Amino acid sequence: MIRHFPHSAINKQRWDQWILRSPQHIPYAESWYLDVVCPGWEALIDEQQEVCMPLTAGKKYGIAYLFQPFFTQQLGVFAPQEIPAGPVDAMLQAIPKAYRYIDIQLNIHNQVSQPGFHQEKRVTYQLPSAADAGALRSGYHENTRRKLKKFEQQATKYEAGTCTPAELVALFRKETGSRIPELRPRHYRMLVQLIGTALSLGKGFISCFRNPEGDLSAGAFFLQSGNYCINLLPAGTAAGRRDELMTGLLDAQLSRLAGSRVVFDFEGSSIPSVARFYRGFGSSEVFYLHLRQNHLPPLLKLFKK
Repeated sequence: MIRHFPHSAINKQRWDQWILRSPQHIPYAESWYLDVVCPGWEALIDEQQEVCMPLTAGKKYGIAYLFQPFFTQQLGVFAPQEIPAGPVDAMLQAIPKAYRYIDIQLNIHNQVSQPGFHQEKRVTYQLPSAADAGALRSGYHENTRRKLKKFEQQATKYEAGTCTPAELVALFRKETGSRIPELRPRHYRMLVQLIGTALSLGKGFISCFRNPEGDLSAGAFFLQSGNYCINLLPAGTAAGRRDELMTGLLDAQLSRLAGSRVVFDFEGSSIPSVARFYRGFGSSEVFYLHLRQNHLPPLLKLFKK
């Protein structure tokens, strides 16, 4: 039986046990992550079947809604085994009617046959770990090999290391944030908290390059839990892009994972140039569903489609 659990009633220790052993496991669904990106998140849970679905809920103008938090690519339904569309449909049907607007993304293992939702495919790019660095690089596209060679020629100009979450987020905000007007100051504060929490829990790491003046030229936060490593926050300056520092960072992390059973997720992009860059490492397209349902009052429907 599927029940709706408010935040205070969720047993987070048991929740994480279910998520971590689920074939659908992805770090975004772990309780610590949800606590940062959506404090007060709720859940649908079938305790007997150990099937669960986080509900990232908000309220605006007195109207309750479900939304996909920033920096949380996928959520959806999690179970102890692979699941067909039926259980996913049942979870979607169990979403309380109080949520008048729904705008969420499922995980790559979830399929939906239930009508009533506008469905759109989204793409990410994934690469299973290779046996060794040589096997990994043999799968790189020719253009990526050229980029890597350029990086290797320029790398001596930079110092490799790490940086603080605040430094990395500041670089991202300066170089990328201006192109994402939806991001507000509170989202950047949340991102610093998210990365800091992940580092304290051993759920990720930062890699970066600094120029001779000590300034951050490129960096990335990689979220890692279980058999998943996610390219959550890459950032770089124009000079860093020119010298292919991100190619070097990604190659280093993929090489580090060689011989493991970890899947590397580039986090995808609808921007053609970024998609080509990620495909160049030999990654494959993997699709997940974006669902939208609008039961807002008629007047509000005019402003939210």
